[in-house]
Amino acid sequence: MDEKGFRIPEESECARWIVACGAVMLLMQVLWMSVSLGPGGLEWEFGWTPPLRLHASKSYLISQANDLIVPVLMAVLGITYAKKDLELLSLPLICEILGGVNWMLLEIINGVLDYCNASEWLLHHFFGLAPLGLLLLAFALTLSGRLKRKIWLLLIGFGYPAFLAGRFLLNLLWGFFSGAGYPLYLSTYIGVAAFYLAYGILGLAMSDDPDRSYLRVGEHIKLSHDEGDSRYVAAELLEEKSITNCILLTSVTLNIYRWFWVYSIMKKIRYLKGEDASCGGEMLCYLLVPFYEWYWFYTRGGKLADGAREYGISLPKRQGIYLLVLLFTDQRLPLSMMQSDLNEFARLYREASAERADW
Repeated sequence: MDEKGFRIPEESECARWIVACGAVMLLMQVLWMSVSLGPGGLEWEFGWTPPLRLHASKSYLISQANDLIVPVLMAVLGITYAKKDLELLSLPLICEILGGVNWMLLEIINGVLDYCNASEWLLHHFFGLAPLGLLLLAFALTLSGRLKRKIWLLLIGFGYPAFLAGRFLLNLLWGFFSGAGYPLYLSTYIGVAAFYLAYGILGLAMSDDPDRSYLRVGEHIKLSHDEGDSRYVAAELLEEKSITNCILLTSVTLNIYRWFWVYSIMKKIRYLKGEDASCGGEMLCYLLVPFYEWYWFYTRGGKLADGAREYGISLPKRQGIYLLVLLFTDQRLPLSMMQSDLNEFARLYREASAERADW
């Protein structure tokens, strides 16, 4: 087993289950179901709600859009990267945490604390965000190898939905015995449970068996003896960056860290192509020239793959995917995908160097 630690085997069927969880989450954004238990027995109500309320303020629209983006990200990344670079699956989790924080801030700004019990309101939101934080922590530590066993990820991924189910039943019974019979929104419980189950499924599928077949992003290609030995490899090209840390730092610093992240990727792509590492002018264009980022992601995506090939590493060209993802999301996702390919280059090159040393 290589130093990556837990990974998803190539033959695993987890991707289809993650897509199913994402589909359930998306459905719960437009379908609401409430149930109450009263003297007459169980009473159900169903309805549809628009996923985006266009009459809402810009801040609320952004929060609603985030709620729709998370399940889509979950499904797309589950299909594309679960068996290649599992760390990218931390992005939906980070988006969900930031979305919860954003909703809290919006409610505070709109004066929710003026007409409710502040301590109960804060406690309610804490119980919503704390498990998300624990899930992110367990996921990141498991992937980094600091947690040698995946039991903690499994406990949170499957344990919290079980807790939600128990809480739902208790609230239902409390409504019956108290005579209130107030409705409970089952759709909310199902949507949250599906999110945690997706990460529980990932944990269940993870393996550290060195004899299993794992899907790789790239592969070694044969170069001539002169080509393989004469190229200088900058130390930065062999450094792997944690995608989870980069996304978190970008979010916590209100996108300031993203500039450093972009600059780091710019330098590495220049190193791959054997160009001058000075990229101040390129960075200024990226920051100041409108729509330059579209051009940058498309062209540098091609340069990344071409440059890696000159070192004997074959990576798929993703420039079209980078651009498409950028147009429909924000820069964090295409940057994460580009960083994933750079990390794969570093891993494959180290493997090739070790093989040459053995010869």
